[in-house]
Amino acid sequence: MTIENGPAEPEGRSAVLHKKSDLGSKVVMHSREVYLEKTDAELIEEGAKITLMNWANCTISKKETLADGRINLTGTIDEDDKDFKGTIKVTWLCADPATLCEVDCVELGHLITKQKIEEADEIKDIVNNNSRVVTTAYAEGCVRNLQHGTTFQFERNGYYFVDKIPLQDQRMTLIMVPDGKQKNMSVIKTAIDQKETVMGGTGKVDKAGGK
Repeated sequence: MTIENGPAEPEGRSAVLHKKSDLGSKVVMHSREVYLEKTDAELIEEGAKITLMNWANCTISKKETLADGRINLTGTIDEDDKDFKGTIKVTWLCADPATLCEVDCVELGHLITKQKIEEADEIKDIVNNNSRVVTTAYAEGCVRNLQHGTTFQFERNGYYFVDKIPLQDQRMTLIMVPDGKQKNMSVIKTAIDQKETVMGGTGKVDKAGGK
């Protein structure tokens, strides 16, 4: 999304890590160009007023869907508008590669496709060969500072466990922690249907991914 009256150059602003807990602060990069989750962009129409969470309200003047399925939005932001009632709330990222962190988000499903194994079942017939799905995504740069073993929340997406820290030859690996719920935290889609992570089914930082 292009914010026509946004900062001409990326600029950092201090923000709390959690609104209800004293966990310290982080630097959030703001810019004229930002990334949104595609699922959010699909729901936004021209003329709509949306809320860029932890920033301000933004009025959308143009929406364009490209041939490859990507969506481009254009809008103007009003930092004095504090009326967030009834607006679509979206998470976002400054579209500046120098301040982003590329991560691998891992989702794990059931190893078998049945709740109860019968004597007549052949293991090869009930093994879930797609129980591990990896999605490469952008995250705020501060995610690089998380230590191995840390559990944290991607706002509106879910909780993750730091399995591998970023090294020169490997991306940071984050494993999604199933919460047992049959619905996602928001409209943001996950690679594995949450209903599938509940046995018996059929078969706070920001992030933007290719889901």
